[in-house]
Amino acid sequence: MRTLSRRDLETLRLVVTHQRHSVPTFGGLLLFGRARLTRFPDAWIQAGRFMAPAAGFSR
Repeated sequence: MRTLSRRDLETLRLVVTHQRHSVPTFGGLLLFGRARLTRFPDAWIQAGRFMAPAAGFSR
């Protein structure tokens, strides 16, 4: 399994820089927070995956 660097977390917008400190976003807290059910009891995440067209596909 690959480990995530700070840059990866910033690219995924799971952390942001605030006053020269890296702090988690709401998304970061929902995905990886220890007390996420306490902080966001009614939150849920919905995700979708879209397939890319095949190589050489033209309309």
